Order: sequence, then structure tokens, then C-alpha cells
Amino acid sequence: MNRADAPVAGWYPDPGQRTRLRWWDGSDWSDHRRVGPRPADLLEPGEDPAAKRSWSTAAAAPAPGREVDITSAASAAGRAASGLSREDTSAIVAEVRRATRRELDRATSRLAEQAGSLRTQLEPMIQDYGRRFLRWARRAAVIAIVVYVLYVVATAQLQTSLFDWLGEQVDKVIDPDGS
Repeated sequence: MNRADAPVAGWYPDPGQRTRLRWWDGSDWSDHRRVGPRPADLLEPGEDPAAKRSWSTAAAAPAPGREVDITSAASAAGRAASGLSREDTSAIVAEVRRATRRELDRATSRLAEQAGSLRTQLEPMIQDYGRRFLRWARRAAVIAIVVYVLYVVATAQLQTSLFDWLGEQVDKVIDPDGS
């Protein structure tokens, strides 16, 4: 199929799973999927007014990644569904916006409370682990110093005994009778 024969971009039945819709971008299938329409939605728009209404709202779904103006979408859907006036639709949209703002403010304050609670729980734990780490680091430093001192003493002892032994061997070579 060449590009001129390709269908326009839109939602089409998914070739892999016919009960779902998949977005065709005009040249290839995208990874965007959604639930397919009900069997009543698949009737021809002229057959049943309820099917026509649901078909028009399903077909008007936005492309993935595209933004939709909520005011115009709400007013169009409102007029199509129940014949609401522009003022009624604007009032509904304003109320939805107020409710959304209240919910957002409530969620923000709850998140701030949880963050404060988490902070009060974490600070003592961090301080406790900090003290434990310092205690462990001090003990490790003391052990390292003791091991180093033992190494130096053992090395010095070994060197003196080696020099003494070498001196005796040299004396034996120079004066084999020991006189």
C-alpha cells in the first residue's frame, strides 16, 4: 500500500486484538491503545439515535498526545448529549474547575503533611545511623593503628634478630676457632 492509499490518522480496530482500538498515525500503527466501542456503538450512525450519540463521542476522541480544550469539548458534548446552553455548560465547567482546584489543594496539603511526618520519622533514624557509623569508624581506626604498631614492632624485632644472626655468621667465617 502506498501513502496515498493509506487511511487517515485515527482510531481503528487493533489488528492483533479486535476488541480494542489502536491509533493509526497515517503511516503506521502506534503503541497507543484503548478499549474498543460496545457492539451498539458499531451500528451505523443513522440506525439508532443512542448509537449515533455514542458513536459521535467515541469518534471525537482526541489523538494521543494532543491536548483538548475542556471548555469547548464540554460545551459540545453537553449540547450533543442533553441540549445544554452555553451558559449552563460554562457553569458546569467552572464548577468542575473549582472542584478540581479544591481537590488539588487538599491533595497538596495532605502530601505536605505526609512529607513532614516522614521527615520527623527519618531525622532520628539518620542521626542514629550516623552515630553508629562514627562508632564503627573509630573502632576500625583503633584496630588499624594497633595492627600497624604490631607490624612495626615485629619488623624491628625481626631485623635485629636477623642482624644478630648475620653478625654471628660473619664472625664464624672470619674466626672459625672462636678465639
